[in-house]
Amino acid sequence: MLNRTNFLSPINFSIIKRKKAKFITDILFNKLLFIVLLLFLSQANAADTKFQNIDRYARFTPPDFEKSVEMLARYLMDGAENDVEKVRAFYVWIADNISYDTKSYFRRQYPSQSPQAVLKQRTAVCQGYANLFKQFCDIANFPCIEISGFSKGYGTNPAYIPEEPNHVWNAVQVDEQWRLIDVTWASGYIDKNRRFVKRFSDYYFFPDPAELIFTHFPANHNYQLLLISKTKEEFLDQMKLTPEWFEYGLKAISHRRSIIITAQPQNIFIKTPDNVVLAAKLVQSEKVLDERYTFVQKRDSLTEISLFFPDNDIFTLDIYAKFMADSGVFNYVSEYWFDVRNVEKLTGKFPVPFKSFYEYNCYLYNPLETIVQVEGEKHIEISAPSAEKTAIVIDSKWIYFENTGNNIFKGIIPNTAEDIIVYALFPGDTKFQALLNFTANTK
Repeated sequence: MLNRTNFLSPINFSIIKRKKAKFITDILFNKLLFIVLLLFLSQANAADTKFQNIDRYARFTPPDFEKSVEMLARYLMDGAENDVEKVRAFYVWIADNISYDTKSYFRRQYPSQSPQAVLKQRTAVCQGYANLFKQFCDIANFPCIEISGFSKGYGTNPAYIPEEPNHVWNAVQVDEQWRLIDVTWASGYIDKNRRFVKRFSDYYFFPDPAELIFTHFPANHNYQLLLISKTKEEFLDQMKLTPEWFEYGLKAISHRRSIIITAQPQNIFIKTPDNVVLAAKLVQSEKVLDERYTFVQKRDSLTEISLFFPDNDIFTLDIYAKFMADSGVFNYVSEYWFDVRNVEKLTGKFPVPFKSFYEYNCYLYNPLETIVQVEGEKHIEISAPSAEKTAIVIDSKWIYFENTGNNIFKGIIPNTAEDIIVYALFPGDTKFQALLNFTANTK
């Protein structure tokens, strides 16, 4: 029989106490590191929301709980304080951990999209994403459906009407209310090089049905969750709008259809909040055209995008936006398709605005046909708020415009074969600021 007193000698007992103390210290240190890491990630995450606690919990799921769909679902539910947070945990885990299977998508050959297969492969197409989310909801006893329908996503061509549904997403009933979910689009997007870019999006967690209908059209109209359903024709005809379009508070005023058949230059008007600026690119056969084919300017809360076309063809106008105070890049928000027929060939192009044109809220009234002709004079009218003088320089000679009041300056651009730059002098400046660069017609 083992004598416990002899076994736990003073020396052995001391060693055990030291090991126990070290073990406890290690645990506390690791916990401290974990807390510091969470705090760092929380501060680094600009999209911190009311779901920050459950989001962190889902993102730091231990691998031991990811061996089966049921085990994973139970673990995710354990960290939630209510049913909405349970659904949120499902959404975040799937969007963060499952990548879109671009290889299978472009080959049109798909492996199993069952929930267990998706969990094991960590890749899926939309069907697999929706299957896994529904399985989580089934385990949690939340009513959930898979919605088959049409989407305006990667490679969308508004001139082509698909015969069969091309996307799958979900609707889940939480707190006696049906809400929409798209975990596929929440996980990232396919870029122009056919590569999947992993980027979490918060937008597709319970999006407003009135907004989602611009990109998602259920085959069963009841799943639109709208008081007045839209037809498939209305869905295909309307503009393609990204979540950012709504986040920036934009509204189409003049053109609301996705395809515009025309033979004339176009002026598009978009209601834009004061703290938001837009940019645009005209694309022909996947080639971005010279910036002089578009001209973007803003007056009050209305942005005007002027454009003309060099030939008869199909053109795409990509529209971008950003907050004025942001130093980052513009975000893609929408696009138009132009079917240009019998267009009148123009030899000139729009002027190129300098940064100061936007900083001082200037606006060009004419010449909006934008051609500085060698054959004759051009009358120019420009708004330059608070400017003291505006002028152009030709042959080292300054030619000043007339201030007609209300910040409106008018003048004449004489015959010349050279590029012409419009300048303005603002209060407090000792030098004129360049506003616009007109290209001569002969170049």
